[in-house]
Amino acid sequence: MKRRKGEMKMKKEKNEKKKLRKKMENKKEKRKNRTKKGLVISFDSIIALSVMFMMVIGVNAMLGKTNSQTFEELNSIKMTNDILAAMEKTGAIERAVMKDDPASLEKFLKETRQNDCYMMRVYDNENKTEVAMVKQGCSAHGEDVSVNSRTIIFGNREHLAVLSSWSRGS
Repeated sequence: MKRRKGEMKMKKEKNEKKKLRKKMENKKEKRKNRTKKGLVISFDSIIALSVMFMMVIGVNAMLGKTNSQTFEELNSIKMTNDILAAMEKTGAIERAVMKDDPASLEKFLKETRQNDCYMMRVYDNENKTEVAMVKQGCSAHGEDVSVNSRTIIFGNREHLAVLSSWSRGS
């Protein structure tokens, strides 16, 4: 009996050792699988990061090409448009051309801000200059010139009114 008990203990120990070996082998396999999964996850993240990086560079390049205007430039464009509209609606442009009276245009330009300069030109439908004048106290164009034009019909003909603006400081 003692012999049998000893044999049984040996068998138990062998079984336990086999179980331990299997556990160890399973752990090794799991580690291998984990490293494979980690490699795949790392590779995916590298691809995702490179795609994101290329998108950021693309967006940045697109934004760099946009034409960004300063507030002063936009304000100047709006002012020239408003002045041309007012000159047309009050008939100042028509009087300047039909009655050869540029004083009606000068009146509008004198009322603008002191540092703003304007050059007004009106062309007929054959591109001949009918009126050309510069705001009093202003000389040649500055660096940042805003140009706005408007087609006006009077006297059964089309006329093109062109108003250029710049700042005295530039």
